[in-house]
Amino acid sequence: MRTVELNNDSGIVIVDDDVYETLTRMGKWYRATLGHVVRGTSSAGKIYMHRIVAKLSGVDPHRLWVLHRNGNLLDNRRDNLLISPGNKVQSAVSLVSLIRVAA
Repeated sequence: MRTVELNNDSGIVIVDDDVYETLTRMGKWYRATLGHVVRGTSSAGKIYMHRIVAKLSGVDPHRLWVLHRNGNLLDNRRDNLLISPGNKVQSAVSLVSLIRVAA
């Protein structure tokens, strides 16, 4: 487990060791108004850290919800991310489970 400091003094983000380097090389991260950790400033240009973690884990987050299991938007470890198709949040499955099934 590693931590990434946010650029706007709004805390630190918890991430897995194997994605830390990639995330920090991407540049500065900020906490957006609604609490998610993002890069970019315009709504069309925002890149969400939790979606990048999902993609780095082999899951294409396009058209999927990527949710935080414990409700902490600053905890972007795989164990804390849930993947759900469309708006069916009730059927969310853990990212770790998806990776195990895919392997």
